[in-house]
Amino acid sequence: MKKSLLAVLLAVALVAPVFATEKGDMEIVGKLGLNLTPKVDASGSFVDKGGFIPTGGPYKGEGTSDVNMSVLIGAEFFYYLNKSVALGFGINNNFNADLKDTKNQMQNNKGEVGFTNFYFAVKPKIELQSEIFNSIYFIGQLGYGIFRFDGHRHGESDGNGLYWGIGAGTEIYKNFIVELLYSANNGSIKDKYGHGDTADLTYTTLTLNVGYKFAI
Repeated sequence: MKKSLLAVLLAVALVAPVFATEKGDMEIVGKLGLNLTPKVDASGSFVDKGGFIPTGGPYKGEGTSDVNMSVLIGAEFFYYLNKSVALGFGINNNFNADLKDTKNQMQNNKGEVGFTNFYFAVKPKIELQSEIFNSIYFIGQLGYGIFRFDGHRHGESDGNGLYWGIGAGTEIYKNFIVELLYSANNGSIKDKYGHGDTADLTYTTLTLNVGYKFAI
């Protein structure tokens, strides 16, 4: 299967012209994404005492929760050092999504989580000789995330943290992009009622992004 797919890609690459990126080119990319596998892992005294998920429930020490799928929007700016490598920066916003409480189905025990991220990015790319698929590329992101958390009954945001992402994508018909990105955000929460309990959270997800890019 892999050999036949490679053969098809090579055949396409050999029959169409190359769309080249040159040194000094700049572009802006707008993205809309769907977080496919969001999950939160938490540790700390707030978790040990049952303050995370289920919030206030009998399952103390439950430090992992799935999260409902959520939408992401973002924008990136890139400058090409040469035709194969671009450096840039970006911003994205993960809209708030509910934590899944699979053991304790009480509605008032729900919590929600979201992030706004600012990051630097690097994008190496390989141009293809195809009228449809311009290139394949890899992307790395590293930056800072502003953390939003509301445990409704108990927990609230207490600190922001590191953001990073890594993925790959393709450019289609010169201007459209499709990519898969795995990313992680760090943050912390505290007890709303001042008991001094805290927890460190790591939010991870695989995101499917689609977007549009244009030169400037």
